[in-house]
Amino acid sequence: MSTYLVYPVEIAKESSLINYINGKGPFWVENPFFAKNVNKSVDAKKWLDEYVTKGSSNKDRQKFIISSPKIYIKNTKTGEYTDKFFIRWTPGGKKEYNIWKPYSANVSAIGTIKIPISPVSKDNVDGNLMLIQHQLSMVLEVLIVSKMFDLDLSEYDGMTNDDFYMTLMGEINEKIQPLIKSKDHSTIEISEEMISDFNSPPTWSFNSFDDMRVPSDEEMNIRYYTLLQTICKYIRDRRTSAKISSHDIYNKIMSNGNGLKQFYVFPTYSATISRDQKTDVVKKAFEIAKCEFRCQTEKSKYATELKTSHTSSTYLTKENIPMIWGGDKGKMRFEGCIYVSLSFDTRMYPTGKGTFSISFSVHKMMGTLSNSVPVKFNDDDLCDEIFGANTEEIMIDPIETI
Repeated sequence: MSTYLVYPVEIAKESSLINYINGKGPFWVENPFFAKNVNKSVDAKKWLDEYVTKGSSNKDRQKFIISSPKIYIKNTKTGEYTDKFFIRWTPGGKKEYNIWKPYSANVSAIGTIKIPISPVSKDNVDGNLMLIQHQLSMVLEVLIVSKMFDLDLSEYDGMTNDDFYMTLMGEINEKIQPLIKSKDHSTIEISEEMISDFNSPPTWSFNSFDDMRVPSDEEMNIRYYTLLQTICKYIRDRRTSAKISSHDIYNKIMSNGNGLKQFYVFPTYSATISRDQKTDVVKKAFEIAKCEFRCQTEKSKYATELKTSHTSSTYLTKENIPMIWGGDKGKMRFEGCIYVSLSFDTRMYPTGKGTFSISFSVHKMMGTLSNSVPVKFNDDDLCDEIFGANTEEIMIDPIETI
């Protein structure tokens, strides 16, 4: 099967949450409720349940790990959904990016490292990618909640976003209210702003009181909590120890103080604001994506490729990866095209590190770093050179953009 290549502006706008689930939108997130609609098969028992492998180390067992649903995109030429796709992070030709030294420059045992990348100038490509990630984050939270409380989302088909969430919260409250021993039996309520923001990615900031990142206004005031944040906060405030789910992994998370703070989905590519500790001035929103790069290891030769000419390619290793951020310089400029894939990262530590997120994985970088010899690519070259002669290049007619 060939890999589907697409520009962000070629991905149709989707304003309905359920269409990410029922197979009627540009993306389909793997789920058992509508798998037949897209000719897929999903094991409902293992789906979004605890993920444990036979060879799991003690360190892995100390994590909260949930099996991640796949993200599929609709091939507009064939009409079928595929999880074999890469998105060109460019409007169609070259694009400039800043690449920053990561907080930790250590490559993981499996050869991965997350490196911050930000566009030099934002355009509709970045807006599209941020919106897609934001919507996927909201969809994953909904699917997790459906697993936690054994809800059947097939009954939600055709609902507007408002009706979807109203029905969802009604079912959640029916499930959770009998388990709350607190005198306060008020129902769980979500923000209307959260629902309306499905089509508008929020700005995030770190809230020290709740010890989590939250959607905020320009003065860093909380605008609302996400769906999972709202549920976790409700449980945490009532200090309930009751098992709220028939699935052990969710009870483990809900009974862990740090788990309750971390249990939400954060979009990797998002706008964040912070406050200068010296001047107490709120800094301007900074849009950045923490992208996952892969280095070759003894067990795997698959790695992110840096292609600086038609005949020159470098595959990243633990030894050469610092060149991406300029080594001790800590920042590099890249001009060209970056090819990324999307997937869910559903791992977090009970010690208070990490949240669930959308992985922005870099497959290939085609162009030049700022201290490299300039190489000229025309747009056709950028399209034709991606994966070699065996890859089918699918040209898509322009459609409504996000």
